Amino acid sequence: MSAKAAEKMSKLASNGVHAIKSVVKPKSIHAEHMRSYMAKGAAMALVSGALALLAIVSMKKAKKCVEDHRRWEHEDRKLDEALNESLDASDAVATY
Repeated sequence: MSAKAAEKMSKLASNGVHAIKSVVKPKSIHAEHMRSYMAKGAAMALVSGALALLAIVSMKKAKKCVEDHRRWEHEDRKLDEALNESLDASDAVATY
């Protein structure tokens, strides 16, 4: 993840924490702890969502790489067959 993307994720997480803290007003120590845990949970959820998105993108790239590799192998096989056929034909002409 680039530094710019990390900074953006940090800002989003911070905004989420502030939003939760503004919704849950502390009236006791227990409420303050609850608010703190909710804010931390929201930040963790945001980060885990970003990691899940990164994993999906990585899987799509890996799938494309595998498909490209299979296509290249198929093209190589075709070229090898064409080369073998041309060599067989040249051998046949050379024997006459």
